[in-house]
Amino acid sequence: MKGKIIYACFGGFSNTGIATAIASMEAIKQEGEKICIGCLAAIPNNVESVKGKMMHQ
Repeated sequence: MKGKIIYACFGGFSNTGIATAIASMEAIKQEGEKICIGCLAAIPNNVESVKGKMMHQ
């Protein structure tokens, strides 16, 4: 199975940001190295490290 990237938004509304962070970390604990957390804002800003991970999906 190839790895997957979770694009979670931790900002904006404090209550949903915290809930999203906790849910993302729980997914990481359950799935281990099969998934990682990525920054959604990095995609339109062409952040090379995120683009590199996306290309390997």
